[in-house]
Amino acid sequence: MEKSLKKGESLFREGDSGTLWRVAQGAILLQKETEDGVALTQMALPGDIIGLEGLCNRPYTNSAVALVETKLIQQGVSGDFSAFAAVAEGYFQQQQRMHDMSKLRTGSVASRLKYLVQMLAKSKDGKREKLDRKDLPTLREMSQIMDITGETICRELKALFPQVDKTNPSKASAINDAFPLAA
Repeated sequence: MEKSLKKGESLFREGDSGTLWRVAQGAILLQKETEDGVALTQMALPGDIIGLEGLCNRPYTNSAVALVETKLIQQGVSGDFSAFAAVAEGYFQQQQRMHDMSKLRTGSVASRLKYLVQMLAKSKDGKREKLDRKDLPTLREMSQIMDITGETICRELKALFPQVDKTNPSKASAINDAFPLAA
């Protein structure tokens, strides 16, 4: 089964029970309710699987919300080996996403924002997709992800995505050509 989510739509809530999902396109924020509000736990990108708790007959430990327009595919697991393979994949995926979160929260504002944009431009097969400024999350969401004020992000976005030149409308999408994907 495939599912499409618009920005801000929820796939599942913390405490729900369900199955595994694979992100085919877009990005999912995994969030947890805390005493202080909602805390970002992790991001899931194309190729990532989420909802591993379902393999252990446990409720989801996070809520999953689309950061941008997102497509997901429900993942069936048949037998112990398939379940083990999914858990192993999730474990290695988790290590990469922890590295990503570290890069998004340390370093200069420009390097953090550039890394986020590169992450969001990456497709399931590792290639870069065209990404316009309108395709980005809101300033509030980027602020939460990178732990930077919205005003600072806005200033840096102007440098990364110059205003569209009426004679050359593709100039605003040039970020994909200017920055190679980071590892």
